[in-house]
Amino acid sequence: MTSVAGSSKILITESKPFKVEWEIADVIAEETDLDRTAVQNTIDMLEMAQTIPFIARYRRQQSNNMDVEKLRDVARLLQELKDVQAKAAYVAKQIQAKGKLTSIILRDLQRTTTVSEIECVFSPFKPARKEDVTAVQNGIMHIIAEIIASDKETLEQLKEISTDRESMIVVTPAKVRLDKNEKDPKKAKTASESHASLSENFDVYFRRKFFPLRDIQSFHFIVRKWTPPEATTDEYKLWKATFLDVYERLLLPRLIREIRSGLTKNAQSESLAIFGSNLKHLLMSPPILGKTIMGIDPGFSHGCKVAIISQRSEILQTGVFYLRFPNNSSAMLIRYLTTFKCQTIAIGNGTACRETEVFVSRILQTPELRPLNCSYCIVNENGASIYSVSPLAIEEMPDLDPNIRSAVSIARRLQNPLAELVKIEPKHLGIGQYQHDLPKGPLEKTLESVVEECVSFVGVDINSCSAELLRYVAGIGQAMAAKIIKHRVCEGPFINRSQLQEVKGLGKKTFQQCAGFIRVSPSETPENKPEDKVDSSKTSSEIHQGRGKKRKHHETRSHNPLDTTWIHPESYEAAERLVSIIGLSTADVGSSKMKQMLDKILRNAGDETLADNIGVDVHTLKIIMDGLKSPSNFDIRSGAVRRSLV
Repeated sequence: MTSVAGSSKILITESKPFKVEWEIADVIAEETDLDRTAVQNTIDMLEMAQTIPFIARYRRQQSNNMDVEKLRDVARLLQELKDVQAKAAYVAKQIQAKGKLTSIILRDLQRTTTVSEIECVFSPFKPARKEDVTAVQNGIMHIIAEIIASDKETLEQLKEISTDRESMIVVTPAKVRLDKNEKDPKKAKTASESHASLSENFDVYFRRKFFPLRDIQSFHFIVRKWTPPEATTDEYKLWKATFLDVYERLLLPRLIREIRSGLTKNAQSESLAIFGSNLKHLLMSPPILGKTIMGIDPGFSHGCKVAIISQRSEILQTGVFYLRFPNNSSAMLIRYLTTFKCQTIAIGNGTACRETEVFVSRILQTPELRPLNCSYCIVNENGASIYSVSPLAIEEMPDLDPNIRSAVSIARRLQNPLAELVKIEPKHLGIGQYQHDLPKGPLEKTLESVVEECVSFVGVDINSCSAELLRYVAGIGQAMAAKIIKHRVCEGPFINRSQLQEVKGLGKKTFQQCAGFIRVSPSETPENKPEDKVDSSKTSSEIHQGRGKKRKHHETRSHNPLDTTWIHPESYEAAERLVSIIGLSTADVGSSKMKQMLDKILRNAGDETLADNIGVDVHTLKIIMDGLKSPSNFDIRSGAVRRSLV
């Protein structure tokens, strides 16, 4: 049997390392039904640490206009296939260390594209469990079964077992005689008695008495059968038992594992997609900015907690009222609403939600509150309690009771869902089922990717955003967000995007990934610009390098209107060239005149010609034109103008 599976030898060396027989791009393209070139380009960009939001918005040409979900699938499969390559190489070395690696096993490992397939190849070589020792000692049956399970070519050898052995013909009286004799039953019966019991060599007897026996058998007086040699019979029984063993003990469990693995993988992928979709829908809920909001965390025994926040999310008032004391509670709410001119009430959907809703709706009908035109809505409060006792909440609101913090969170969720919900781990937001059945790593990675997508595409104002929000901007992360906030506190507000490169540790690659998703609103720039710290005649960064010296960037301290758009700094020259062609300036960004002139030149020249004229591809041209047309305070969450960025 050794010749069937191939002889064991050293097949993996330092000069000849393990390598799979497939390309990652080919497998991903086949599984996702995407263009192979686009998949390879996307893999190359991901390998260069480019983020999914950056690729989705600013590298559409290279990715063949893939959306975020497809890019996320490519990234996930890329990591899975890398794990498969590493696992296959590890298993090959393990089998070789046992002295059992053959060319056929090596080939099987080189062709596997899933971890479950690798486990199937490796399973015969794993150390047996204690409870399996007795079964393994059953002898040759299990030995042959292992060979069959690991090498398909062994099956062909079964056909060559008994080629030169004698076979026997055996005749015995029939136990049951059927009454269907049409010719001469007595004659047939007499003839059958002379052949009633015999056992002779098949080859010799076949030539002399085969036809007489056939005729007698037709009258059902005898039973004739071919009997192989005893040695062949014994070997046949062994092979039969072996086949049954290999099917029941190895092949069937393997098949079940593969099917279960495939079903589990598909279910996990679908669940992750649902989680991501639900989270995106929640985070991208339209904000209600520019209003004073009252948040209510309903409750019975501990009362309903109240918090009022300003248009800039500052805490103005807190308190508690009890539904069992309607008169006092009504007076308190009316006083709060009229004092701070609240226009919206956010009611948490937890315990006592319906009772609180009825109570609030009655209060809003009172004559004192009708001029305010105040309204209410129900807000999902999942995760609010967990957030209220988190270190972040304690740092933000150290003097408030945890229950009051929950009311503040409910109000802020209505005012700006994205800015508030990023403070809570996505798994606590109640956005899907079976999260405890999913692998922790892929779940957290998927949800974090969705948050990064939402925050990046909405954009953040660098001078007003929190560190919790900034950390989810593509390419930044928690550590860099802290550095940017520290720089903002120490050096003052940012005036333009280029100043980001002054932050310690923020290099060209990070700037490339994050710059397009960061906004610098003119209203947030300081009036007293520190002109004495820079050379205002410089128009680009100057880098002074020396041993023991810090690198410093000298930028012009003037605001660039393009910094309020989603146009990437790498496309500023093309955008300025386009604005110049239509006879306007960047100061006209977002104006109706800008929109009219851009639409006109696009109709006259066409997108491809216009893109060639300013030196970009069609996808980048679209980004530039959309950025120049949109007002600086445009919000993709609602498709309407808002007062400020998150």
